[in-house]
Amino acid sequence: MLPELVFHTFTAGDSLPSELSIEMLTEFIYKELGVYSDSPAAIRKALEHALSSEPQQGGRLIIATTDAMLCAALLILDTHMELFVPEHLIVYLSVAEKYRNMGIGKQMLDLAKESCKGSFALHVEADNPARKLYTREGFSSPYVEMRWWRD
Repeated sequence: MLPELVFHTFTAGDSLPSELSIEMLTEFIYKELGVYSDSPAAIRKALEHALSSEPQQGGRLIIATTDAMLCAALLILDTHMELFVPEHLIVYLSVAEKYRNMGIGKQMLDLAKESCKGSFALHVEADNPARKLYTREGFSSPYVEMRWWRD
């Protein structure tokens, strides 16, 4: 059964409420993404970037809570490059394990689509089960991403 959720959206320049810190969000995202997670330092930097009001930064953080407990977080960065890539990059969508497969990820994506103007991009590993959600929600993979890593 789907719990009663409360959604909160924070955008560039917003302050987080005292009961919700960057450290808490970093730990939540890191833990819930498990093997698909980035380092805590990378997650923290993305959170700070999204909530910054500095030029060429910004984005939004959407969280879902139930009984005042964090159960999901969606972090989106604004690219500021809409002439050649989507305006928004979904960096992290994490749902607490006990709340997975209840439609919360879909609700988070729906909120993002409603509240952001423009298109979205995201990176998802081929074996990540969340890939099915993204496909159902209309995301496609028309390109193959290739990377070159400096040693």
